Amino acid sequence: MAQSLEQIIRNREELENSAFGRTYLALQTDEERLAFFEEATVSHISTDEREKLFRCMKDFVNPLTKDNQPDHEMFEKRLNAILERRFEMRLKAGQEIEEIMQSDLFDNTAENFKEKCIVEGVEAGDAAIRFSEMGAMLNNDEMCRDFFETYCEKYGQSVNEKKLNDKMFQTIALVGAQYEAKRLEESSPKDRERHALMDETGSIIPAKDKVKLTQDDQDRIENKLEQVKKNNDNLYQDRIASAEAKSALDKFNTKRSKIFLGRESKEHKELREAAETYQEKLKAFQDSRESDPDKKLLAMQELEKAAETMQDKVDKYQKEKRKSPNTPAGQDRLEGAIKLGEIAANMKEQMRKEREAMQANGPEIGIGRQSEASENEIVRKKTNVSELMDLENIGKEKETHQRASTKTEPQVQKTGQKHK
Repeated sequence: MAQSLEQIIRNREELENSAFGRTYLALQTDEERLAFFEEATVSHISTDEREKLFRCMKDFVNPLTKDNQPDHEMFEKRLNAILERRFEMRLKAGQEIEEIMQSDLFDNTAENFKEKCIVEGVEAGDAAIRFSEMGAMLNNDEMCRDFFETYCEKYGQSVNEKKLNDKMFQTIALVGAQYEAKRLEESSPKDRERHALMDETGSIIPAKDKVKLTQDDQDRIENKLEQVKKNNDNLYQDRIASAEAKSALDKFNTKRSKIFLGRESKEHKELREAAETYQEKLKAFQDSRESDPDKKLLAMQELEKAAETMQDKVDKYQKEKRKSPNTPAGQDRLEGAIKLGEIAANMKEQMRKEREAMQANGPEIGIGRQSEASENEIVRKKTNVSELMDLENIGKEKETHQRASTKTEPQVQKTGQKHK
């Protein structure tokens, strides 16, 4: 149902109340926002998280000016961004299907060889799934009525009062077809072939039961799809973790009153520097996800160490704040500090789980990639990772014992919700 202007404004105000909303608002470009939407919808998110994500999507397709009026120019720009992103994903999906056809997954002389490759590429390909999500964005039925009418009229479509939604979707479908035709004219012959491969899915996928995939094929496709979702889990959680840390640090750095301007307490300075180091180590860990397992583990250890330090500095800051007068700015800084402590605790738990997963699975091989590592190389890497983990656990046990023996005051309870 089309949204009223009042509903759009209210939705925008509520975005700050969720990690998804804060992440969405912190992103700089529409391309980044679309990538974030794809990552979240493709991954394992709860019903509650999905509802918050839809609020972000609703805001995206209902852009407002600074004085809270419909921004028709931005609406058209964002629609074009969706169309371009969808075109890119269509070509990448075609490329994934092409790579499957060139692999040895199926006998290329067998019946329905091409159809089998297409089913696997569409059902378990990252690009194909993202392509589908962009289609869902185009069919969003919560756009402002003002956008419907203005956009339809611009493209020569009269608005039927009884079928307002249908008329909008028909117009977008027409514009989308025109957009793709223009982009195809500019594309290489190879990209046109990949585009054509995806065009065939319309007739193949609805009848995929006739493709006669074996049980092994179906199991492989299911496992690939699960890995695609896990990979997207990491991507969207990384975006949220970065946005949450930045938001908490911004609140902690609330400007002091004029009386204290230029004076930064020792506790404030130490926590600020610890939070800045944490952000650096978080970025380094995110960049290491596709690295050699040894490098990834080292980045994890650095991030855990930074989180531990930040948590210690939060404790010291909270103790110091009990001695200071309470002001609005001071309360903001305290809330920011508490949030930094929650972030540190959650990240330490996340790193523990990822470390256990690495130890159980060894080096991960990405979907569709041909591993060039020999069997001996894989064994070597598993051994190195295990050794590093054992050394780290010894250090952690010693550190935990030292913290427990020197603790004299009860810890402030952390209530932050862990991200999945």
